[in-house]
This record gives sequence, structure tokens and C-alpha cells, in this order.
Amino acid sequence: MKSAFFALAAVALGIALQLGDGGLTPGALGLLTAALIALVASTQVGGELDERGIAVLLAAGCAVEGLLLFTRPPGIYLEPRPGGPYPYWAGLALLLAFALLGARQEAPRWQLPLLLAVHFALGAWVLWSSPAPLIDVFTFQRDAMVHALQGHNPYAMTFEDPYGGRFPFYGEGLLRDGRVQVGYPYPPLCFALGLVAHLLAGDYRWAVLLSITLSAACIAWAQPDRAGRLAAALLLLSPRGFFVVEQGWTDPYVLLLACAVALCAVRFRRALPWMLGAFLAVKQYAVLALPLVVFIERRPWRLLRNALLFAAALTLPLALLDLRAFLDDVVLFQIRQPFRPDALSYSAALFSKTGRALPSWAPLATLAAGIWLALRSMPRAPASLAGAMALCYCAFFSVGKQAFCNYYFFVLGLAACAAALTAPSARSPGIAPS
Repeated sequence: MKSAFFALAAVALGIALQLGDGGLTPGALGLLTAALIALVASTQVGGELDERGIAVLLAAGCAVEGLLLFTRPPGIYLEPRPGGPYPYWAGLALLLAFALLGARQEAPRWQLPLLLAVHFALGAWVLWSSPAPLIDVFTFQRDAMVHALQGHNPYAMTFEDPYGGRFPFYGEGLLRDGRVQVGYPYPPLCFALGLVAHLLAGDYRWAVLLSITLSAACIAWAQPDRAGRLAAALLLLSPRGFFVVEQGWTDPYVLLLACAVALCAVRFRRALPWMLGAFLAVKQYAVLALPLVVFIERRPWRLLRNALLFAAALTLPLALLDLRAFLDDVVLFQIRQPFRPDALSYSAALFSKTGRALPSWAPLATLAAGIWLALRSMPRAPASLAGAMALCYCAFFSVGKQAFCNYYFFVLGLAACAAALTAPSARSPGIAPS
């Protein structure tokens, strides 16, 4: 039943994000709870649906998600364009049709490439229709790239508060004279991925869109059968996936590299240290998955050494230009960020009832519990990696001070990947010795 529970978790999280764009609502909190229960159950329940049963469940999930895509616009800052929303609706119909075509035992070879192409085209329409969303993530990403191309260090800058001081989104003392006193708040690899898209297409969000499309490709490549095709479609049809693209959140970079790590663990072992190193280097919370490396390498020390060296090589050249500014932006800024009562988390739910949030150590405690449960209950095989990560990150975010659409989209992508790799037809190779 593991694959079934991962699929259910992915769908539950997708619907939760649809209800409130990743903010706290009673329905979204209930669906988050359902997703967590499904992820925990995946570690405890034995047996499995047959291959056809998993395909039916995944196809049903795709159908539900696809229909939900028609119920809301893909973004909240869309501008009127020629043709109105009709090109988008037509594209959604094609996306859903190609997704369900993948439910056939022997789908046409062109089904997956066309599914990926239609998804990318729909994302392009969203970017065209929403060129400048009012969100600080977009502001500091864009400003940091302009700053860097002018020859300046993106970690030694400040950026304008796009909200005009109306919202208490920043730590005490960080907002001064209408500017947030922090530079680029993510690691250099995250910056580099966006910079390439900025140079080639004028908007870093093209890299965000491509990351989601390629994440689905990695899932289907890692498990090249109908379970893999349908799990990839489950990710692409997630109801607020295009909202993630519009807002410009960079968590799809982390998802892509996590799916690529899973792919390499199954098919391209020689590339595993470099892909794992890139994953660890792309955003701060990626390092929390380090204990789970034992799922892909029984004696992981050499793998970890090479991965950490590569992560350091990707990070240090830019970080050392101004180490103090780098630490202020990438580490201390995250610590100083305030509690958000609108977050989709149990801490925010508790605050809404009692006026008190969970203690600051709660996320690390739930993360540790998730890691313990995964290591205790899941088989040491590459197929377990994505599922263990989905469980641990979902537990971590669910009690955090800031937990929104971008984080849970990452988790549902991991759950979709796990649904593919743990399906009955999955060929799960053993762990190669180091």
C-alpha cells in the first residue's frame, strides 16, 4: 500500500493548497493532516495494490486535480491578454487528456513528451500574463540579478519592500526607510539557476517553470511504466502548480534536484555524488535530508564526502566575497523571520485558538521523529528515499513558523515521486556499496 498512500498524500496536499493558496484554512489544515497520516501509514502498512490498482488510483488523482485546475485562475496577478483565458482552458484540457492517456498499459511514445510540452506551454502563458507579481520573492530575485549584472555582490544589497510596510513580514529592525536590510537570502546555486533564465529569457521564473516540468520528466524516467507516467502527471496537474510559477518561489529547484537524486540512485549511480551535492547546495533546508542518504548508500561516507565537497565548491566562491553579508542573508535572516499566523501549520492553528504558538524547537523535534520513523520502518533502497523525504519535510513544515504553498508543493512532488518508485512494477535496485 506504500505507493497508494504516497499518491493520496500528494493529492491531499494539492487540494489543500487549492483551498487557500497555501494559507491557513480549516479545510486545508484537515487535508494537511490527512496527508501526514497517509505518509506515516506508508511506513507502517504492508501489502500493496496490484499494478492495475495503483494505475487506477493515480489516474483518479489526476482526474480530480485536472478538474480542480478549471475552478480557479492559475495566478492572482494575471493581466488581460488577447484571447482572454480561453487559450489557457484549452491547454488544460489537452494537459488532462495527455495525462489520462498515460493510464493505458502501453501508451504511445509521444504521450509523455507532449504532456511535458503542454505543461511548459501553459506555464509560459502564465508568465506572459503575469509579468510582475506583487511578492517580495520576485522583487529580491529580480533586483539581485540586476545588481549582480552591474558588477555588485547580491549578498551586499538591500531591496525595496513591495508591500510598502503594510505587512509585518520581516524581523524586527529589518525594514528601514522602505527597504529591507538584507541581500539575496538563498545560496549561490539558487541564484545561479535563476540568473541563467534571467539572461536567456529576461525572467528568472522560466527556471522555476522548467524545474517543475523536468521534475516530472525525472519521475517518469526513473520509473518508465504507466505508474511513472501517471505519477509525473500527478505532479504536473497539481492545482496550484502554476500559482507557484507565477509567484516565483524557488522551491521547484529543490524538487528537481531531489527527483534527479532519486533518478541517479536508480539509474545513474556515477552521477549521484554530484547531483546530491547540488541538491544540498540549492536551498538551506536541503541539508536536513542528510541522514536519509543511507537509503541510497549503505556505507555513505564516501558519497557524502564527495557530495559535500561539490556543494562547497558551488557555494564558497560567491559566499567568500563577503562572508559576513552571506551569513547575515542566508542564515541569520531566516532565523530572524517572524512567526506567521497565516501559515498552513499546526503552530498557526494553535495560535489562532490560544494566542500561543508552538515552541521554536518543535520543527526540529518533528523532523527528528520523522527521520527516526523512516529509518526504523522503511527498507534501505533507493525507492524509499523520496518517500522518507516527503514524510520528514512534511512533518518539519507542518509545525514551522512559516509554511506556505511553496514548501508543500515541494512535499507533494516528493510524494508523487515516491508513488512511482514504490509502485508494484517498480524495479528497486539494491544499494551499491561505497
